[in-house]
Amino acid sequence: MGTVRSSKKQITLDIANKDGGAHVDADVPIRHAAASEPPVVFGGPGGQFYRLNLARGIVAEAGSELLEYLGRHFHQTLKGLVPAVTIDRIKNTATNTGFQRMNLADPIRVLFTRGENFLNVHTDGKWAFYKELVDGKKPDHYGMDLESLQTFLTTAA
Repeated sequence: MGTVRSSKKQITLDIANKDGGAHVDADVPIRHAAASEPPVVFGGPGGQFYRLNLARGIVAEAGSELLEYLGRHFHQTLKGLVPAVTIDRIKNTATNTGFQRMNLADPIRVLFTRGENFLNVHTDGKWAFYKELVDGKKPDHYGMDLESLQTFLTTAA
């Protein structure tokens, strides 16, 4: 903005350090103030004016570029990770076949029950189905990816 210059790295660090995240620092540098509240307003419908937070827009763009880079260069590594949208799709399919999601705060798996049946879905895509849950019992069906789970849920209803 004007004579104020910053890199994407500095803008990202300013957002993290000045707007919340790791901590909130009351000492706001001029470069952050200029990017967060630029001296420019845009007119909108109904005579309303908007002041865009350019710093957050730049950080959002940097995040988008990072996701694109990771997808392009680390596709095989990321292939097994399950996004929240997929977990919702699994939940919907499981619910449609009579399963109910258990309310557990477990970051690595999603658990479902249907009567005596038990379904354990890990966030890396691995899953196991038990007709009944007994200590030491091996799963009755299992798979290593979400496609096989989708197939199992729709055919074993």
